[in-house]
Amino acid sequence: MNRAAPVRKRFSPASPDRFLAAVARQKGSRVRSKKVLLMLIRRIAMYRFAAILAGSCVLAVSLAGCSSQRWTSFGDATTMSRAATVDARDILAQKDAYDGHQVRVSGTIESVCASKGCWIRLGTEESDETIFVKFTCPVDDRLVPMEAVGHEAVVEGKLAVIQITEDVARHYKEDAGADPAEIAKIVGPQQEVTIQSPAARIEGLSTR
Repeated sequence: MNRAAPVRKRFSPASPDRFLAAVARQKGSRVRSKKVLLMLIRRIAMYRFAAILAGSCVLAVSLAGCSSQRWTSFGDATTMSRAATVDARDILAQKDAYDGHQVRVSGTIESVCASKGCWIRLGTEESDETIFVKFTCPVDDRLVPMEAVGHEAVVEGKLAVIQITEDVARHYKEDAGADPAEIAKIVGPQQEVTIQSPAARIEGLSTR
């Protein structure tokens, strides 16, 4: 049985035009796909950048809030904000070396003036000696609250090692709320490490 020869399709005059049109459509689709893909990539990058920027802003605001909540200023403006802070233990260990110098000191508040909060004492765990900080700013009502005892503080001013009389030393003890038995232990002139400071920055304490 003879098989019929396959019939080959011949392009009509319009066939090449249709072929070229189909190829153009395929190329056009590929070009459009690339453009769409690039547009999507750009949009994703923009969204990611916006998200990172927003997160950075939130973090900056949060850190600023934490910083302002951590330290509270009492008194006038300070002038030695860029000066190195010296720990109270170093001051007390070398008080003669710091005598007469402007210093910026940090330490734990051991006592506060019970009357108006016009002075504080900074101390350390290593020594019973303290630094007496007298505030030079005007005090109309109360400056430092009694709740400041036990909190860290930073003060600045001129340090002086002086001798105070027995009466003055007892007066300060009385202002700090000491009992009569403790006040009676003060006999004769007492050495005092003092700082005249315009203000104090206290950690973890809010103004009222």
